[in-house]
Amino acid sequence: MLQLEIFTPKRAVLQVSCDRVQLPGVQGKMTVLPGHSTLLAQLGAGIICVHGKRQNPNISIAAGFAWVQGNCVRVLCDEPSPS
Repeated sequence: MLQLEIFTPKRAVLQVSCDRVQLPGVQGKMTVLPGHSTLLAQLGAGIICVHGKRQNPNISIAAGFAWVQGNCVRVLCDEPSPS
């Protein structure tokens, strides 16, 4: 399982466990699975797709950064919105 955490500079927006996360990288979409190597990536405009056993929200962002370490994905972005 992955732990997805989405933050703005002012607050935590979402913290959820999931099976995989699809992120809108500036050079295309990328999927993060458990056990992914450590990664720091710039994100572009698009939708963060959260896949898991539960119904998880998809989040729309304009831009941001993602940091993957261990089984944790942390996203820092300006004000995200449900998609």
